[in-house]
Amino acid sequence: MIQRLDRSFLRRYAVAALSAGAAAGLTAAIEPFFHGKAPLFFFIGAALVSAAFGGLGPGLVATALGFAIVVIFFQVQGRAAIRALRW
Repeated sequence: MIQRLDRSFLRRYAVAALSAGAAAGLTAAIEPFFHGKAPLFFFIGAALVSAAFGGLGPGLVATALGFAIVVIFFQVQGRAAIRALRW
């Protein structure tokens, strides 16, 4: 019984990580069409899919991973991301 819970737990969080990674890949793929200003709506979909599949925890993980990916890999216009990190 405990193994089944562990697999379910891992599966839910794996979906969160994979959906955030897929959102990053899709965003990188369409970035040239938007002249370097990539729309970030794929990350919203990743958070929604993760929350629908796994619940609140995986949804929040996908949101945090999406934020980290955007800040690290994509050029965010202005200082909005830095201000968000400072609070």
